[in-house]
Amino acid sequence: MWHGVQIIESLTEGLENYLQRQGVSSPADIKVKALPSIGVWNDLDLSWRMAASIDDERCDGCGICAKACYSGGYQAIVMENKSARIDNLKCDGCGLCVGVCPREAISMRQRQDQNPL
Repeated sequence: MWHGVQIIESLTEGLENYLQRQGVSSPADIKVKALPSIGVWNDLDLSWRMAASIDDERCDGCGICAKACYSGGYQAIVMENKSARIDNLKCDGCGLCVGVCPREAISMRQRQDQNPL
């Protein structure tokens, strides 16, 4: 949404480059490789909970992670003193912030408080 429909060209090019690096010719080839690894919900270990963690040395306070988290419905990231802060009680460990951070300042770690949200 931030980049408009022009992002489709970039995504298509990125997918083509990824497929080439993987040595496959189509997304269907990836699906064939992935199928043996796909399981069912009941097989997931839901006791393993993750939360985001900010590296203050790398965070430049751009706020992209906070916007993404807010748009995703969790509001677990706030900006304080030009740095992102995680509210661990609100973070569900989705990892969206990791994917959008341009400085690679966010990583996922196992939650210390294994309390459900």
